Amino acid sequence: MRKAVVSIVAPILLASFASVASAERLAVAPSTSNDRPETLTDMYKIGSGVNKVGGYGGPLVRWGKIAGRDAAFAGGRGGVIINHQLIFGGTGMSLATDSIPAPKDSERNIGLNLGGLTVGYTFFPQEVLHATALATSGWGNLTYNREDEDGENNTISDSVNFVEPEVLFEANVTKWFHAGLSLSYRHLAGVDKNKVTESAMRGFTAGMAFNFGNF
Repeated sequence: MRKAVVSIVAPILLASFASVASAERLAVAPSTSNDRPETLTDMYKIGSGVNKVGGYGGPLVRWGKIAGRDAAFAGGRGGVIINHQLIFGGTGMSLATDSIPAPKDSERNIGLNLGGLTVGYTFFPQEVLHATALATSGWGNLTYNREDEDGENNTISDSVNFVEPEVLFEANVTKWFHAGLSLSYRHLAGVDKNKVTESAMRGFTAGMAFNFGNF
């Protein structure tokens, strides 16, 4: 009887001691996991979390109003894309309509060239249809053009700065070609108020974008 009890109890005690020893080792061993919550900035640290770097570029066309008149814009954009989502690049746009008179000097037509740095973020880039939030900030050249009686072009130039937030609704046409529709708001500052008001140069624009590259 005594031998039977010993044969049953001994394995149970050995298993208990082994479990306690294992638990003690786990308690004192340093944790190899990172308990700190992951942040957005961690995803894009250079050399850590950057799985893919691509690039793209393409033409832009937009329509809106300048000084109360219908206006068309043409330009382009290009940049670097990190992990299919984070965008760093540049945008350039020019007023393509050359017959918009300055409100306070009707003898001169308005010209506008803008360029700046662009940052953006694409939501759900793996989906065929997705959205990208963008913002461009930079400088530009606002001109007031007049042709004199002798045929010479008389131009007054004015430096301006601008900020333009934008939402782009895009379709993945192919792996290397994306096309989309955009809505943006152009905020201009620093204009010569003797020729045109800042409010006359601000406004919403609707446009189209055609992007080619490695997305």
